[in-house]
Amino acid sequence: MAPPASTEPLAATLPSGVVLRIPGMRRLLLCLLVLALTGLVPAVAQADRPSARTLYADGPSGRFLLDGPWLFRLDPGDTGIDDGLPSATSTDGWNRTSVPNAWNVGDDSPASMAGGIGWYRKDFELPDAHRALQWVIRFESVNYRATVWLNGREIGAHAGAYLPFEFILSGLRPKGTNRLVVRVDSRLQPTDFPPSGQTSTGIPSGGWWNYSGIIREVYLRRVDTADFAQVLVRPTLRCATCDAKVEMSAVMRNATRKARPISLTGHFGSQTAELGTQRVAAGGEATFTASFTVRNPRLWSPTSPALYDVSFVARTNDRQIGTYVLHSGIRSIKVAGGRLTINDRPVDFRGVGFHEDSKELGFAIDNAVRDKLVAETKALGATMMRTHYPPSPYLQELADRDGILLWSEVPVYSLSNGRLADPKVRGAAVELVKENV
Repeated sequence: MAPPASTEPLAATLPSGVVLRIPGMRRLLLCLLVLALTGLVPAVAQADRPSARTLYADGPSGRFLLDGPWLFRLDPGDTGIDDGLPSATSTDGWNRTSVPNAWNVGDDSPASMAGGIGWYRKDFELPDAHRALQWVIRFESVNYRATVWLNGREIGAHAGAYLPFEFILSGLRPKGTNRLVVRVDSRLQPTDFPPSGQTSTGIPSGGWWNYSGIIREVYLRRVDTADFAQVLVRPTLRCATCDAKVEMSAVMRNATRKARPISLTGHFGSQTAELGTQRVAAGGEATFTASFTVRNPRLWSPTSPALYDVSFVARTNDRQIGTYVLHSGIRSIKVAGGRLTINDRPVDFRGVGFHEDSKELGFAIDNAVRDKLVAETKALGATMMRTHYPPSPYLQELADRDGILLWSEVPVYSLSNGRLADPKVRGAAVELVKENV
């Protein structure tokens, strides 16, 4: 393709929403940039296969960590397009990085606090090329607004950090390279959680430091026939010496285009519960439930954090199609005489407040930092950890194992009464609470 002959300025809008006016001689380069960002033009970047591992234990089978090299660049509208466009057939203009990533670590400027726009790119091959499978992508946390493209096609958008979100991947190539592109906008609004703000001197503020990027890990999930849309394990205990009642339930989604018989079996410690068989319509959902009694249960408490191994096994026509594992503690939580009790004993609160971050990594910390946070909590003799937002799944599992109570809240923080009076803002806050639970 020859460069355009016209020298008239060109106005173009990137997928980021940034409008650029570029001299005619640079039209070709701009077109290539837009196409490269969205994956319509191949770029020289090494595609790899996700790792068959996870950074936390509980969850469905078929998870693959999208680790290895990623590419990152600030939005061209933020960096100045006249500094030179990257070639669409190379990785020029992109910086090699890994995910999780906070792109403004070490930058304590007001502009860094105010946030910006960054682009992430990941070229990958599927770990299993079977065409009958459905694939889901799971982001554990992105700050704050994410728009996601796969092979040049937008597959979804999400707003809000610290809680996971998922998209079904459509347009996947079973064999060969797939390109994932994520636009992250960390510029907070006055109605976000936490909201943007300004100090009395006009400096951007809003909650804690606004670390920008894909701040927790990303997974691919393989779905064979049916997916676990929701899982619940709820032990109830009337008294500290009573037998426990356990309710197990799961919402199963049929990921195929025809009705399927789906059977579900649950395991709680050494006990087995049959949740039944249902014929689930194509693309439909069905709820499976069972309840049973656990005699003489081992109780969870900060001094004795007993946990039971729990699993769900899904089958269709006697073929196993997926599992979901977790760990559950049996305990009672009540309020008696104005005091919170666990297993009928008053709780002696000794807690710490923390942020799940570090100076070196921002919010994009690894599990070694989380290990240190919990270890330091225990070294202080504390039995509770509290932060302004939901902690990572790994830290939650670690706290369960180590006998640490968690005060997990949503980041509805520093909002004015006027903002909270808005039904839309209040409704969004309530939805966050539901997601956190």
